[in-house]
Amino acid sequence: MKNKIIKTIVVISALMYCANWQIAAQTKQGITKRVTLTNAKPCMILTGAVQPKNFDTYIFRARKGQTIVAAPFYYGRETNRPDDDEQGSSGFDFISPNGDSIVDPQDVIFEAARTGEYKILIRPAYRRTTGKYVLKLSVTNKQPKISDDLDKPPTCP
Repeated sequence: MKNKIIKTIVVISALMYCANWQIAAQTKQGITKRVTLTNAKPCMILTGAVQPKNFDTYIFRARKGQTIVAAPFYYGRETNRPDDDEQGSSGFDFISPNGDSIVDPQDVIFEAARTGEYKILIRPAYRRTTGKYVLKLSVTNKQPKISDDLDKPPTCP
């Protein structure tokens, strides 16, 4: 009887540990969304809010030579920064099909080096008061027109 109670406690503890680990893994990553861009709809505006230490993932396909625009806009105000702080406020990573990544890119236009699935990982922007964002994502064969107005969320043409 005593052994049965101990076994039950061990099994329940193991299940609780696994459930907590799974919940922690889900909240760490945020959302993962597959995005389909076509010739008829080459641009999308994606919105979300990501918490510190978490990230949202967007997966999409591009063919070699296509132009990819990944332009995030972050809401909230910039927090106080030291005068010598030259780090940009980018909060995203660009990952190519072979796994190469650009962390905190300062550019928003990329040329697809190969055909395959690309990923954009959105993290909270560096020193911003909120994790709310808008992401313009487009894949096209043409050179895109980029707005210089960084104080407004991006739009699709």
